[in-house]
Amino acid sequence: ALHARKPGAVPALGSLPRELLIALRGDRLVAVLASVVAVELAYVLVVALFTPPVDDDSLQYHLGRSALWLQHGGVTTFDPLYDFRLNAFPINGELVYAFFLDLGGGDRFVALTNVLAGVATTGAVVVGAGRLGLTLREALFGGLIAASYPIVALQAPSTLTDLQVAALVTSAVALTLRPARGD
Repeated sequence: ALHARKPGAVPALGSLPRELLIALRGDRLVAVLASVVAVELAYVLVVALFTPPVDDDSLQYHLGRSALWLQHGGVTTFDPLYDFRLNAFPINGELVYAFFLDLGGGDRFVALTNVLAGVATTGAVVVGAGRLGLTLREALFGGLIAASYPIVALQAPSTLTDLQVAALVTSAVALTLRPARGD
């Protein structure tokens, strides 16, 4: 209710690229970290696009569930059931996976959803830190550190759904933060 009465300020996006460049030039640590994250992102993109998913959860549950929905023509439960995870767990990123499976005609582009989720998580950390009153350099440092966490780097080129949930949660938190005492 408080957020609806007095929403947080929205930054001007026109000057953002120039401010980012100034922040990167002004702090060597942030510039080095940005370089590391850029290399990580390039590597993750190559792995996501040119390596098929091979882990058990992806093949037996996440992608299998999406493929079965496409085969059955809708989001449904399956009977007879040989893997309880196909019906027991809530629907998360599998809906997005079904979209990419259908649109791409296979699993080539499915892992891009997690790459985008990693980028969204990084952006949400930067925005959230900025909304709390941190400088752009400090916010960038926090976002780049979050992007370089091993769990983000390992899950970004995969077809697991944890990073998608993290992106939604961090985005929701970032959009509700204000530089107020309670936040």
